[in-house]
Amino acid sequence: METSLVIPRFGCCPDYSQEVFVLGRDKDASLRVRRGVISWTEESDYIGCSHYMFLDGEVPEGGTGGPVVDHDGSFRGMAFRVSPMPAILSISTIMTCFEMFKHFGRIARPIHGLSLRTVASVDVELLECLSDYNLKSGYIVDEVPTV
Repeated sequence: METSLVIPRFGCCPDYSQEVFVLGRDKDASLRVRRGVISWTEESDYIGCSHYMFLDGEVPEGGTGGPVVDHDGSFRGMAFRVSPMPAILSISTIMTCFEMFKHFGRIARPIHGLSLRTVASVDVELLECLSDYNLKSGYIVDEVPTV
């Protein structure tokens, strides 16, 4: 029987409350998979990493830098073992960095100190206001530091 390697396709960015799977290899090179759900925190700048999404499960041993996939097998991001909550870097952020490097030969350094939160994490009242402008996803900049 001959099998062929299927390269996973790139999905879009993960959604909050989406079930995903984190893959990693342990010290014996055995594949480990952990299930989790993308979650958000009350703090918009949790542990200084507002560009991360967080996982309610755990990243398997050897899983840092490993793929995060959805039920369809689409690549949704990259996992990191950080304390106290595992983090996911979205595929949209990764692809943006690749595109910047491809076009400019470098990756623009993000502006540090911005206070961000996602549209998905706002309260119902603000979400209703945003829907009047057809805003259903993205980031809200709460504060811009002065130089």
